[in-house]
Amino acid sequence: MWAALLFSALFAVYRGDWITVFVSILTLALSMYALHMSRKVGLRVPSSLLTATIFFIYFSLFWGEVYNYYERFWWWDVLLHAWSAIGFGLIGAITLIFIFRRNKVVASPFMISVFAFSFSLAIGALWEIVEFGLDIFLGWNLQKSGLFDTMGDLIVDTGGALIGAGAAYVYLRWNVRTFFASLMREVFDENISLP
Repeated sequence: MWAALLFSALFAVYRGDWITVFVSILTLALSMYALHMSRKVGLRVPSSLLTATIFFIYFSLFWGEVYNYYERFWWWDVLLHAWSAIGFGLIGAITLIFIFRRNKVVASPFMISVFAFSFSLAIGALWEIVEFGLDIFLGWNLQKSGLFDTMGDLIVDTGGALIGAGAAYVYLRWNVRTFFASLMREVFDENISLP
């Protein structure tokens, strides 16, 4: 995928398509940054989680903006908002668990899930603010239909956050292995040496 992004950027330079150049380089940089940060903090990120993150960045920035999937398919934005909200819910739960383990603090599965839900929803709300700012100050059109788009995104973010936080709760409370719980387990298994 990185090679495809690099080729896309170079070909866009040749064509003089500067928006594609920008999006290709931004997508490449963000996906490499995710890998760099995991190494910097000493957290071993399972390949499945890293791959899902890279694909999300690729689908949202590259396919969404360059190939205009947001305009061509009404469900593209809904799919990506749900995907990110579920992911951020799981990341919020995993982060809190690691913080508590390092500080030897115990938290209930319910409180971890509430944090995961809040974390995911906060990221979604911040993204809507970023979209608004880019639309106002740079003249972009990220909030395609204004308030309706923003509220729709926040509703989907809420549903995704509930799924992610709910999966974390079910896993932590009853050790039930769902698809999302298996991602959490994979993170813990990869980092078993962490306190």
